[in-house]
Amino acid sequence: MSSFIGSLCDGSVEIRNYEDLSELFAEKLVVYSWRIDLALDATWNLKVLRFILTSRYGWRRSQSEFSFQHSNPGPAAYKPNLQRTHDSSEPRSNPEDPLWPFSFSLTSNTHLDLDHLPFSHLESSLLNLRTTLTSGSFATLEFTTPAPHVTFLSPQFTLCAVPFLPRKHARQDETPPSTRPPLRIRTATPLLASLHRILELLTTRRAGPGDALKLENVSNVSKDYARALNAAAERFEDVAAMREAFISQWGEAGWREQRLMMGWEAALFSAGLLMRWLVVVRR
Repeated sequence: MSSFIGSLCDGSVEIRNYEDLSELFAEKLVVYSWRIDLALDATWNLKVLRFILTSRYGWRRSQSEFSFQHSNPGPAAYKPNLQRTHDSSEPRSNPEDPLWPFSFSLTSNTHLDLDHLPFSHLESSLLNLRTTLTSGSFATLEFTTPAPHVTFLSPQFTLCAVPFLPRKHARQDETPPSTRPPLRIRTATPLLASLHRILELLTTRRAGPGDALKLENVSNVSKDYARALNAAAERFEDVAAMREAFISQWGEAGWREQRLMMGWEAALFSAGLLMRWLVVVRR
């Protein structure tokens, strides 16, 4: 797999139809009666395990907890929304917000994306939500989980982890020059989150302090999310201004890497390895 990704990033190989990736991940890709499989290097499990441990225990911030804020946000506040989620597999951050991306502004109809919340703070943040959501208010939560048949550190789990790992070319762990917009750092939350546990924390009386929230709706939006990611990836490739701006900041290898990871992530949803959930709760 390292050779496959490396060849795509350096331009020596290209993918003509990104829909083939979902067939490849589902082990259904057949070319001239030959089934094509992707062989994983022995080191990939170590890379994934290190990423998960770093994501879970390596976060630092000045405040001890991640807060949901009710006050009217200023221009620097980060307000997650569905459009931002679908714009790119790694939307730009708001560097003026010192709590980005871990502070949420609650309104009467809040929309939260949990994928960028560090997994170690997921439960405490959800418990905070159930105690701070005001009467008559709704909260819509979007998040990713592995499919039930994807087991920890299995080959399928490793495939799922690839688009969330630190980039080689568009490096997220280095402070970019002032001319480069920062890329949002991905977390291991989409690989470790559980729909059952999230619903339990929000809607079960014994799960934590405060009254349990009422569950309004649970929807599997994986197909819609995959289509949105694919559409964003196609714009990223086809719109000259967008493509040239990214290349000027991260180079051609960085652009190819980003395009690959956007298509890779969409293919994981199409192949049924990742699942995207939309949950609506109210007070």
